[in-house]
Amino acid sequence: MPWSESPYLILGILNAAIALASVLWIWQRRPARGARTFATAMLCMAAWSATDTFGRLSFTEAAKLFWARASYLPAVTVPVALLAFVLRYGQRKKPLTRRQISLLAIEPFLTLLLVWPNEAHGWIWRSVAVDTTLPYLSLRVTHGPWFWFHTAYSYLLLALSVSVLIRGIRHSTALQRRQGLALLIGGLASWIAVAVSTAFPHLGQMAIAAGATVSNVAIIWSMLRLRIFDFVPVACEAVVEQMDASVIVLDTQNRILDLNAAAQKLIGHSASEVLGQTAERVFAAYPQLLGRWRGAIQVREELAWGEGDTRRWYDLRISPLRDPEGELAGRLVVLHEITARKRLEAETEQRRLYLESVVGSAPDAIIALDSQHTIVEWNRGAESLFGYSAQEARGRDLDDLVTGSDPRTFQEATALTARVLVGEPVPPTEVVRYRKDGTPVHVFASGSPILMGEELIGVVVIYTDISELKQAEEALRQSEARYRAVVQAQTELITRFLPDGTLTFANDAACRYLGKKREELIGSHYASPVPDKDRKMVEEALASLSREDPVIMVENRVIAANGETRWLQWTNRAIFNEQGQLVEIQSVGRDITESKLAQDALLEAEAKYRTLVDTSPDGITLTNLAGKIVLCNRQTARLHGYDLPEDIHGMSTLDLIAPQDHDRARANLQRTLARGSIHNIEYTMLRKDGSRFPAELSTSVIRDATLKPTGFIAVIRDATARKRGQEQLRASLREKELLLNEINHRVRDNLQIISSLLYLQSLQAEGQSSSEILRDSQNRVRSMALVHEKLYGSRDLSRIDFEEYVQSLTASLLQSYAAASSGIGVTVEVDDVFLSVDLAIPCSLLISELVSNALKHAFVGRDSGEIRVEFHAQDERYRLEVSDNGVGIPEDIDTRDPESLGLQLVNTLVEQLRGTLRVQHQDGTQFRITFPTPEEG
Repeated sequence: MPWSESPYLILGILNAAIALASVLWIWQRRPARGARTFATAMLCMAAWSATDTFGRLSFTEAAKLFWARASYLPAVTVPVALLAFVLRYGQRKKPLTRRQISLLAIEPFLTLLLVWPNEAHGWIWRSVAVDTTLPYLSLRVTHGPWFWFHTAYSYLLLALSVSVLIRGIRHSTALQRRQGLALLIGGLASWIAVAVSTAFPHLGQMAIAAGATVSNVAIIWSMLRLRIFDFVPVACEAVVEQMDASVIVLDTQNRILDLNAAAQKLIGHSASEVLGQTAERVFAAYPQLLGRWRGAIQVREELAWGEGDTRRWYDLRISPLRDPEGELAGRLVVLHEITARKRLEAETEQRRLYLESVVGSAPDAIIALDSQHTIVEWNRGAESLFGYSAQEARGRDLDDLVTGSDPRTFQEATALTARVLVGEPVPPTEVVRYRKDGTPVHVFASGSPILMGEELIGVVVIYTDISELKQAEEALRQSEARYRAVVQAQTELITRFLPDGTLTFANDAACRYLGKKREELIGSHYASPVPDKDRKMVEEALASLSREDPVIMVENRVIAANGETRWLQWTNRAIFNEQGQLVEIQSVGRDITESKLAQDALLEAEAKYRTLVDTSPDGITLTNLAGKIVLCNRQTARLHGYDLPEDIHGMSTLDLIAPQDHDRARANLQRTLARGSIHNIEYTMLRKDGSRFPAELSTSVIRDATLKPTGFIAVIRDATARKRGQEQLRASLREKELLLNEINHRVRDNLQIISSLLYLQSLQAEGQSSSEILRDSQNRVRSMALVHEKLYGSRDLSRIDFEEYVQSLTASLLQSYAAASSGIGVTVEVDDVFLSVDLAIPCSLLISELVSNALKHAFVGRDSGEIRVEFHAQDERYRLEVSDNGVGIPEDIDTRDPESLGLQLVNTLVEQLRGTLRVQHQDGTQFRITFPTPEEG
């Protein structure tokens, strides 16, 4: 490949990669309108660039022709996909249906069918040859009729796509126009490159590379900068740039598509700064607006934001924008400022309400005078206060009307009116005026001039009745005097203090108790006489006071006047003002030292008693005369299977006794009443889970100061251990009697066995030394004796620990044959089982015979060896194995019908156990004996 072609190939590969990356980017936004069809078009563009690049990299005519054919697949798809995309993306009419797209795809499909068998018909290429005039390998193609038909069809689709885009650009917003222009440049660049390549083959690779590059740049610009698939184009004819109202177009994701000049002025940003941004971000300073239009499709209401002079009112209207298919494509938001109108309405309403409240519902007497001091307005409050109706008052002089016949009052009233008439406001002043019936009334009088500009047009005079206030003040003075007299006469300590603890009042009793004068206490902290160890507790208690719970009782120590530490009980009450703020705390205390000491002594005695009762190993219960449990200790609950003593309280004692003992329990209760107490009566008791246990019960009568019975106290002792011990002693005695008889019988039988063994041994004495005969007999007798020895040392005289027994037996046999077994070891592997004497004796004889035979015969001529003894319990059967790694039993010996006494004895013992014997001769000798357990047998 010449160097001159390399840049175009590299550029082609890069363009293919960029197009493929664009497909992935677009596919992530596939829910957007037209994204799927555009992704298809870009995928075909990537494949088109790739096949063209592979064709240029090929070095044979056949390979180049293959890639030329392969390029038709993406090439014929692009026009149809592009037309479907632009109709879906920017056309207001209904986009192409699947059926219409299928009809448009008929020609591309036929083209693909004709490409591969072209040699048979020549409709695509009439001839193909290698062009040798160029510095690189290239194909010179003479196109057939179908190629030109397909080219015309493709450019027709392209022309339709371009016309749709141009029409959409003309009727779109600025952002949409830039998006459409980028798409138009990208599409035209590729097709112009194809046209140049077709018309001028020697410029083909340069045209294709340049066109793909321009197309990719335009498309990437539209995706990344213009965010083409983040904003769906919508008809924008409703946006009127010259409107005073703020007009904003939002898409379905709440992003700004367009806005007019008024909206830009409202948010303080230009269109280029906010287009594509979310409404939440742009209108973050207007949460009321965001909260109302978030999710709303159609709204018409008034909104306001800001405070004071910056407050603005807007008429908000939100309308849906729908695409040609009727689906929601966005919303149109129109904000029209109505601040001036709303302020005028508010001022008008305020004046109306003000005048209405002044003239109508004010409890005070509000009177309006003209500049001549004549009454022009007389409200209901004035009617109620002075007794004149509005008709009687209007037109009259105010001072003449309300001052009666008192000249001093008239003089004071005219002076006040004169001050107001010269424009001087008069603050509330306490005066006396007279009602229609001549009775005086105490009032606060105030007056203000009514000005229009600088001209005085009238006066407003307000009279507030304070008769009740004056009466309340007098009553308060009298009440306070009585309160002080009562408080000072109290023997209890009474104090008041502020929230910070500063004392504001202390009665005489408090002063005497603390040994200080009132002047010394007032201004000091209430906690001064409280010891440090109680101060934090008192402060926390007072801090918990609230309007809902304004009273709390506290007991704390106080250092009295004589220096003695005393106990006081304080009742603290919080006092709140109308705003709910704590203003003062009143505390009333009384000395409880004696009762506190008595209570402490009682608690100490009770604690000792309860400790004694709760630690008792016996259950203790208190019942009333009806047998209902009123108190019990923990041991009672444990005995009956309950978690806490409280679980038993209220139950009847009969609920804890087995039904068969109920009659006896009732009779014993009557005996207790008659005798005063009964002791060690046995009952069968019940647990919570229904299980039973034996117990001894002792009951005594509880009497009051008049010796009248009031209840019973019962002590319950669990007799389970004692009963179990008695049963074990009885069982042990019976067992020992039986075992003594059995041992006598076994010893007699074993002695008979020994006699028989000696007799049998004598029959085979020929050829054996007397010492060997005696040693074998001795080992057999020792194995039986060892059974009785282990049985004697066992806690259970009916069974022996067979593992321990086998260890002892094999050790004894090794010691007996020490001369012949200096290098021979015995390994024992026995399960943890206990055997009766009936099984232990034959098993011991079997082990003795088999181990003895192995020690005598298995290792002749050898210095070392190993004998294994195993005993296992499995599947309700026992398995005994004795094996060695010696020379093995000669093949001519019949273990089923042996001549030796030892093997005869082995077979006899196996039959006695009702077992089976199996002998193996590999790598030594193995005797395996299996027999049933006593349960199976």
